[in-house]
Amino acid sequence: LEREGLDLAVRLAAPEQAAAHWKPLAQERTLLVAAPALARRIGRVGDLAAPPLLVFHHPVERFAALSWSHWYERLGLHKTATQPVFQFSQYEHVLKAAAAGLGVAIGRTPLVLPLLRSGELEVLLPEHSADGPMYYLLLSERGAQRPEVQALAEWIEQELASEAFG
Repeated sequence: LEREGLDLAVRLAAPEQAAAHWKPLAQERTLLVAAPALARRIGRVGDLAAPPLLVFHHPVERFAALSWSHWYERLGLHKTATQPVFQFSQYEHVLKAAAAGLGVAIGRTPLVLPLLRSGELEVLLPEHSADGPMYYLLLSERGAQRPEVQALAEWIEQELASEAFG
């Protein structure tokens, strides 16, 4: 932070990547989601082999919990050449495609929670949801000494404490 002239940052990282001085704020949960009509057809793990997979394609895959290969390995499934895979460069588009019934997505709390509450998406196989990346608060040495930075840090902590992360 000091090198970049920053007083404070909120960083999303896998827990094993966190430095000891990073303060944990909230942990995402990852879960499989689909539109209600498609969700009704998926009652067991093996049913995931048929519907299209909706993929958020990020040039640097930072979090295993957000990759289909990780999910397939966890669930004991094998990807087939016939299963469609649709890639998106924006996560919001993944969720919109899932809500439109175009396939199954990996949902991230809190980003997917509004669509679950509205009924546009449903959780598939909830017993297989998993921990995702964690949000951390980082303060520079200089920032930790400044009252306005401390006030912002406290506000961020309060806001995230009141958020539903699943």
